[in-house]
Amino acid sequence: MKLLKLLSRRIDSEQRALLPALLNVFYYRETLFIVYELLRDNLYHIYKYIEECALPKYFTCQRLREVARQCLQTLAVLHAQHVIHCDLKPENILIQSLTACQVKVIDYGNAYLHHDQRCSYVQSRAYRAPEVVLGHAYSTKVDLWSFGCILMELLTNRLLFDNRSVQSLLASHIALLGPFPKRLVEEGQLSEYYFEHMGSSSHPQTLVGKHDGRLCRMKPTSTSLEALCERHGADDPNFASFIRQLLALDPVERATAEKALQHPFLRDTSPCPPYKLTTADRSGEAGQRLLHKYRSLENVESPTRLTGSASFPSAIDAALLNDDDVPGPATPTSFREQCYIDRERLEKKRSRKSGASRWGGSSNSKDEPPANLDGMVSALDRP
Repeated sequence: MKLLKLLSRRIDSEQRALLPALLNVFYYRETLFIVYELLRDNLYHIYKYIEECALPKYFTCQRLREVARQCLQTLAVLHAQHVIHCDLKPENILIQSLTACQVKVIDYGNAYLHHDQRCSYVQSRAYRAPEVVLGHAYSTKVDLWSFGCILMELLTNRLLFDNRSVQSLLASHIALLGPFPKRLVEEGQLSEYYFEHMGSSSHPQTLVGKHDGRLCRMKPTSTSLEALCERHGADDPNFASFIRQLLALDPVERATAEKALQHPFLRDTSPCPPYKLTTADRSGEAGQRLLHKYRSLENVESPTRLTGSASFPSAIDAALLNDDDVPGPATPTSFREQCYIDRERLEKKRSRKSGASRWGGSSNSKDEPPANLDGMVSALDRP
């Protein structure tokens, strides 16, 4: 609460509009309740729902640009006030308008002021920055790492990094982004628990730990971030370099929110086209549910929107984006509950495959990654 009050005093009305509106605070049965404005589905639920219902893909490169711009603007405001969010993940980014791709970052319960004494165990494991994993002091840049993981997850509909254990998480970092900087490993308070041959530069970085219930030596198999982006339809050549800025292993080299906003990927200010459902999609149960909750989807082909031009207009009619008459998420409660159950189950136990690589063989070249990045670990053996 102190942090929320501090933010409200220090930022102006334009910056405050980037944050969810705080409506009320009260105690009930010794529990603090914080009431914010009612928003819509979170990004995790919406991409899972659209994927499982076989609706048109929502998070295209253009919409990822809109999500990135809005979230980075929010992070820039927080970081300027020395606030670290510490828990960025798709569940903590809510949709404000599905048609215009407007979002807001929520859940500041784990946020810290930069100069405060902070907990060393922060961030959900799949989105945890390397400096946190290895026991370094951390800064606002951990939020940029988490956000890079989120954007790639929205593109691929899969977690970017294998998070069954800390060792497999670090191994997947190396597989996609290359070896850790020597300084990061040598100065990490927890590095000795994960790395083999820490003091040797002649050995490739190898991790030791439990994997699928047995003690293993993990040797990451290299792949390409650029090829992965291309495989999943990221048609903007600047997207991969933008992600690399956010996912720099060394926090010193990682972009700040302000710097990331200046990247060429975000310089394109043309509005993204509205999300459209086909006639067949509109007749199905999933499409009907989205149309009921997101009324603006019914107006994306309105003649008044496209008068005089075949392209999407530069100014969005606010009335068409007003979804507040049917508030709340569109995804069914049972679906959201099952998502959380499945995600927790997936993090604890995943399919096991023997052999050189969990990608289905060692024939994949560096430029030909598989369909997802669920486990970038090969050559598992007992040390």
